[in-house]
Amino acid sequence: MYTHVLRRGALAVAIAALAALAVPASAVRLNKLDGELSHAAGSTSRRCIIQFKAPLSSGQIAQFGRSGVRFGRSLGNGAFQAAEATPLNLQKLTDDPRVIRVSADLPVRATLDVADHAVLDPATLWFGSLKFSLGQDGSGVTVAVIDSGIAQVTGLSPRIGGFVNFVNGSGTLLPGRASIDDYGHGTHVAGIIAGQASLSQGAAFSGMAPGAKLLSLKALDRNGAGYTSDLIAAFDWCVANAAAQHIRVVNLSAGHLPMESYATDPLCQAAERAYRAGITVVCSAGNNGDLGYGAVNSPANDPYVITVGAVNDVSTYDRGDDLVASYSSRGPSVLDHILKPDLVAPGNKTVSWAAPNSTLYNDANIVHSGIPNHQVYPFMTLSGTSMAAPVVTGIVADMLDRNNHASPDEIKARLMVTATKLPEDIFTRGAGYVNATAAIYSTIAGTPLVAASPTVVQNADGSCDLVDTVSGNRVVWGDRVVWGDRVVWGDRVVWGDRVVWGDRVVWGDRVVWGDRVVWGDRVVWGDRVVWGDSVLKQGE
Repeated sequence: MYTHVLRRGALAVAIAALAALAVPASAVRLNKLDGELSHAAGSTSRRCIIQFKAPLSSGQIAQFGRSGVRFGRSLGNGAFQAAEATPLNLQKLTDDPRVIRVSADLPVRATLDVADHAVLDPATLWFGSLKFSLGQDGSGVTVAVIDSGIAQVTGLSPRIGGFVNFVNGSGTLLPGRASIDDYGHGTHVAGIIAGQASLSQGAAFSGMAPGAKLLSLKALDRNGAGYTSDLIAAFDWCVANAAAQHIRVVNLSAGHLPMESYATDPLCQAAERAYRAGITVVCSAGNNGDLGYGAVNSPANDPYVITVGAVNDVSTYDRGDDLVASYSSRGPSVLDHILKPDLVAPGNKTVSWAAPNSTLYNDANIVHSGIPNHQVYPFMTLSGTSMAAPVVTGIVADMLDRNNHASPDEIKARLMVTATKLPEDIFTRGAGYVNATAAIYSTIAGTPLVAASPTVVQNADGSCDLVDTVSGNRVVWGDRVVWGDRVVWGDRVVWGDRVVWGDRVVWGDRVVWGDRVVWGDRVVWGDRVVWGDSVLKQGE
């Protein structure tokens, strides 16, 4: 299943080795650093993640320490190391033949866009446009929620099977009753997946898979922030404990804008390790819609995860008036041009559980609901692709409840082929609007079946083709979509109509984040322009 990928990787290494003979050593060093670290200057230490060819011995770690590189936690079975290093030491690291890549340990945030007041009328409490009986409730399925934790609130605490703190804890599994959420985001996400309430609490509310077991993996702090290495540590824990804890799904509603290809991005590689362990990984696309196309977060840019954008259901059950939310990140992915998102789900003004006294609970101005004894209403309303991803995660748990042997690729294929088309282009809505009932009862299978998101290629005439990211074969457009040499997606065209790169999408549209501008192949960093291998001052 992975032979072709490994061969391509070996070929890439060989090509890189030949190219190194023809370019200056400084260019080789630059190629080992991601887009963030390649422009590091000054004497301040930078957080980074170092990828080695093989795990280091304790003596080798001590040797790096004497050279001024401070190591943190070990990641990826020792092949990756979180560290701090000055720009000078970063350059020394790139000269070390044991080092494959050095990436910034970037800050990550929950993909939350809007916090609204709690719903005031308990009689009208409802969940998006997906209020129906699914037939399955996720029983027997364990979902790992990598987030800010899950609070011990009625309707969620019975579902929490364990708690691991990667922010300021030991990283070891604790009983579910130890779980905390000082930000409030993880609790809201968990409620969408598996929350349950009764009429005695003012409303009848249920998450998408109320029978699923939850593992609370805290990787975000009280401000909804963390570092890439925290998320990687959580993914690694899931892989190491997948069998013992029966982990089948991971939900990640956090990320950062990519600074390198998914093929070298440490966070994407961690998500892929979970995928290869048989875990379905569901990620929020990000809330960078104001940046235009090409602004999907990492690790949502990875072709093997399920990337979810957000739909605004305009507070109606009717799906006919639903549109993709303006803040939802559009694809294709920067650098690799992977077609993302994979699909979209309700994420705007979503009602779910609140974590009392958490940062979001206080900031969202939660108010009395008018229920007896002036209790504070236990729900709040949030918006973002953070809320859309757990809708799909809950549906995945229901799918696995019905067919526990389905692989991550089969789950992804079933979700996408059954999705309902929306009028937006494929880089906005992906395969379409998730259809829970159709996905749960879908029987698409394959031996083998690889449902990696395709790569988008622009033709000379301005039209687009899709290329299978794994095999390199063209995807054939028509009445049927052919993935490689077999029909994967069934008798429907998943991606909809052919997209012309021009009127609707312009390759090279400017994408701005922070102080960086990506413009086609030209990357502008502050007052320096990086274009291919050359570094120019603006105006030269």
